[in-house]
Amino acid sequence: MELIKTSFLSAFGVLAKIIALLGINKILAVYVGPSGYAVIGQFQTFVQSVSTAASGGINSGVTKYTAEFGGEPNRQHVVWSAAAVLCIFGSIAISIPTIVFRNYIAENVLGNVMFSKPLVLFSISLIFFVFNTFFIAILNGKKEIKYLMVTNVAGSVFSLVVVGVLTYLGGLLGALTGLAIYQALTFFVSLAVLVRMPWFQWGYFGLGINIGVIRQLLKYSLMTIASLLCMPVALLFLRNHLGTTLGWETAGYWEAMWRLSAAFLMLFTTTLSVYYLPKFSELSSKSDIRKEILFGVKVILPVVFLSALVIFLFRDQLVFILFSAKFKPMESLFGWQLVGDFLKVPAWMLGYLMISKALVKRFVFTEIIFTLSFVLLAKTMIKSNGLDGMAMAYAINYGMYLLALCVLMKDYLFTKADTSGKE
Repeated sequence: MELIKTSFLSAFGVLAKIIALLGINKILAVYVGPSGYAVIGQFQTFVQSVSTAASGGINSGVTKYTAEFGGEPNRQHVVWSAAAVLCIFGSIAISIPTIVFRNYIAENVLGNVMFSKPLVLFSISLIFFVFNTFFIAILNGKKEIKYLMVTNVAGSVFSLVVVGVLTYLGGLLGALTGLAIYQALTFFVSLAVLVRMPWFQWGYFGLGINIGVIRQLLKYSLMTIASLLCMPVALLFLRNHLGTTLGWETAGYWEAMWRLSAAFLMLFTTTLSVYYLPKFSELSSKSDIRKEILFGVKVILPVVFLSALVIFLFRDQLVFILFSAKFKPMESLFGWQLVGDFLKVPAWMLGYLMISKALVKRFVFTEIIFTLSFVLLAKTMIKSNGLDGMAMAYAINYGMYLLALCVLMKDYLFTKADTSGKE
């Protein structure tokens, strides 16, 4: 029942995110077109990667240990203090090189040196990006679901207004500028929420660095860096491969499908991150974990299936309403993409279990292997099936990924023994 309650509480914030995302998609479709979509995708992937690197990839660890030390506030505060120091140094260490090499990045990642200005704005606001996600990780660990909803709604409003207005005024360059700064504005909302919490004091961030805590958080850095160096880099490569082989408009069709897929999955993935990461961190009994997974499968997967079926049946109308007639070629991607989305949900559920239990070797191994297999499958299938090959590779790869996770996590899924399961 707690899973259902969490889903309903987070639904409002997620609904706001979905509306904002679809609204931005429509604005971008009208003002930048399919080829501009590909550049937007490259920029957002770069922003995501750099932001994660600047945070040290520790936010999952912050959520885990905040939840795990729920009855020991002093240990929570030591974690927060160490994480805050890492966020400050990480932001500085990443933002300076990004500014210095902005022209190189703009030309080689975004395809034009004129896009270096949004990179500078992003670098300046990076520390606000990083602390926004850090504060949200604390709220998640403390299970402040209502206040997480507030920050989600605020971020959605800022994204829609800022990106929408700047895209209208400046086209593609304006869109990139909006995407570079809107999350920095959300920081002030998450800050205002955090300081109102009765359990929070500024002094908790000034306790210095505990080496033992740093070691524990670095386990999560390793897992996050594996994700950072795998799928985002693969997306940058494959988007560029599509652009150079089939044309940038074609790459834009796939980017539009990818963004629609993200909007569709947002409700389910948000529930997984908000509920399962702290929940798995609290549980030590494998039988209890197994019950949580089985209950999630029974509750979430039927909803995912029915939602995917509705989207597939009304794909023509959705493309016209959410994008424009220029994006009609993306309709052929829906079938395979939705199969991949359906398989992604239980795979992510097991992924959060690996993160919560700090199963570093299993996580890093699967990230590397299945990112490589996605790239190889995509290149092979694009050659024989054109753009549809991207969606086919996505579905097949997530099918293999889910099967591999079921094998690797069989001690949690099928074994009766109730051990800790640490590596």
